[in-house]
Amino acid sequence: MSKLTVTANGISQTMGNSTNEKSGRVIRVTPTCSTTAYTSGDVFFNATEIPDAVRVRGGSAVIRNISLINYDNEASIIDLIFHQTGGINLGTLNDQPDISDANVKNLNIIAHHEMASGDYMGLNSSVDSAVNLYTSGSSQADNNRHILISASEDSTSIYVSGMATDATNLGNATDVELVFCIEYLD
Repeated sequence: MSKLTVTANGISQTMGNSTNEKSGRVIRVTPTCSTTAYTSGDVFFNATEIPDAVRVRGGSAVIRNISLINYDNEASIIDLIFHQTGGINLGTLNDQPDISDANVKNLNIIAHHEMASGDYMGLNSSVDSAVNLYTSGSSQADNNRHILISASEDSTSIYVSGMATDATNLGNATDVELVFCIEYLD
């Protein structure tokens, strides 16, 4: 499409090239968790990078769907905290958060998302290979679950941290996988 100039009431405005193409990615990350039993309010995992969450440095995107897969067949309902800054921990895994006010500010928090109990689906195919799946925002009608994100000016990554909202216990520190379906906006 070429540039278009529109004049109304003596004011001209030129609109640049554009396309109606949308693109995005499915990004999988495995946060490092603890194998000691969690209680509600514990830090489930600290800052985990979501690489290429946006297409360009400082860009924007929308998370259209989030799935939490627990390969240990444990019901792991958690709250996700999305932020622009990595390397800052909420606290010690398996303990209440102890992050300072200054570090909360330095996280540059983008959004909070609850993986609710209603999002749960068991995939118990056998006793030896049981998986639990939590999915949020999976339908187009579920727009209230979509999350607008933006990376810091020098990055295409954002970060996610997790807080346990119920008691759970993992058999392996890498039993949890997060899957993000992201639509790029620029």
